[in-house]
Amino acid sequence: MDIKAQYSIGNEYFINGDIGFEVDATDVIAWLGHFHEQEVTFTIFSGGGSLFDALAIRAYAIKHSIKVTANIYGFAASAATIIAAAAGRSRTYIDPSSQYMIHWAFGGSESALKNANETVVQIYMELTGRSKRAITKLLDDGTNNDTFLNATEMAELGFGQVMDSMAIAATYKTKIQNLKDMSEEKTDVKVIKLSLKDIVTGKVEIDREMLNNEALNVIQDELGEQIEMVKASAEKVNDLEASAKEDATKIEELEAKEAASIEAKVEANKEAEASNETIKALEATIAENATEIEALKKAPAVEAAANSGDDVQAPGDGLAEGEAPKRKLSKAEQLNKELTEAHNERYGKKS
Repeated sequence: MDIKAQYSIGNEYFINGDIGFEVDATDVIAWLGHFHEQEVTFTIFSGGGSLFDALAIRAYAIKHSIKVTANIYGFAASAATIIAAAAGRSRTYIDPSSQYMIHWAFGGSESALKNANETVVQIYMELTGRSKRAITKLLDDGTNNDTFLNATEMAELGFGQVMDSMAIAATYKTKIQNLKDMSEEKTDVKVIKLSLKDIVTGKVEIDREMLNNEALNVIQDELGEQIEMVKASAEKVNDLEASAKEDATKIEELEAKEAASIEAKVEANKEAEASNETIKALEATIAENATEIEALKKAPAVEAAANSGDDVQAPGDGLAEGEAPKRKLSKAEQLNKELTEAHNERYGKKS
């Protein structure tokens, strides 16, 4: 659909001159009626004008979910900043060489001005995120001192963004002489945004005949800077990858040491369990023979040996002079001796 209006080309409307006179709210709103829930661009070069026209344009765009982008060239002042506010901070762009100014509304009905100024304060507070006191001071400075903000100051205060230096003005000839008479020829200006990615992927093609030498130099400089940034980023990525590999190697070494340590602990636990089983077996055997051992301790040795059927060496047989007679141990005594020696050896006691 070919949509034409006095100050528009496609979905771009030019807010040039006095608002309320050259730029009438009824015309702009009628044009916006074609773009409900769509995107439009306001290209602004205006010192302001009727606040009520500006408020009407902004309100209509917001009401009908029209996504606005505002591009400011030269300056935007007074009511023109209200129209730009329809775009919000993130979609309002000001050329680095341009200026911006706000002030209190004046003239006409006192009560109407009071209400309008309260609305203006609220709009600027929502746009910038600043307090009522801060906005009031800026309005006072603009009114009393005619204070203009440069592009950087405007952006720092939260009214919008400074245009990317990659936004290059490219001139080309069209069949339009001016925005008021669609039938005559004129040289128009369009803004294109370039990035290294756009050019490499072929999304944007640069027609050298459309650009002057200054624009080409800027493009080359900007692309050169972007290439250097890409190289620097690649080097950082390589450094990070190398560091990650070193960390991975260290982690593998630590995991191997931990695995070896765990394996050693498992073996030690197995040996300890085996020793405990041996001790339990010896203790069980001692417990089984405890009754017999106690009886042997109480009964005379010879009698016990006789009762057990073991031979007892006769006194004096095979003894040297002065040597005390010895007897042969019974089976129970021999078992008790072996168990005692094993137990003492296990617990470090000496017989």
